[in-house]
Amino acid sequence: MKQAKDNSSTRTLKLFLIVENRLLREALAGIVRKQPDFSVVGVDRYTPSIEKQFVETHCDILVADHASATIFPTTFITNSLSLAPGMRVVLLGMEDDPEIFLQAVRAGVCGYLLGDATAEETLAAVRRVAQGEAICPPRLCLHLFQITDRLNEEGFVPPRRRGNAGALRRGGGLEAAQDQTQ
Repeated sequence: MKQAKDNSSTRTLKLFLIVENRLLREALAGIVRKQPDFSVVGVDRYTPSIEKQFVETHCDILVADHASATIFPTTFITNSLSLAPGMRVVLLGMEDDPEIFLQAVRAGVCGYLLGDATAEETLAAVRRVAQGEAICPPRLCLHLFQITDRLNEEGFVPPRRRGNAGALRRGGGLEAAQDQTQ
């Protein structure tokens, strides 16, 4: 009996790249285009009208660099995610600043990579974000856990959600944390 082929691992991910510096934009696009599981559906620098471009492409992942991320407000990310449900956002070349990180998380960013991330780490992070994972530097992740713990102690987190940070810390992953909320 023939088994059905699993196409989930061969699906091509559509990426829209927003990179301020032209040289870096072209270099990143070149690296991504060499990946058999990625398709670059748009490459540009940030402009206020760019939302229309990536919404029309039905991209899976919006990848933006630090310079672009500092130009557009977090409301851009929030609005973009409401216009393109299911799209995920990855920020590259970011700073190790807890406040900027928290603003990005609040806006809906799923991937947050520091400026020292290699091309291989960046490509792996985009793939993992596409699979539903959240990517962030360990120190900033710890900061997020500490804030969650503080909110738990102060009673700001509903009791059914209080186990999330502990489940993640124990290595259970996002699924274990989500199980805690049910």
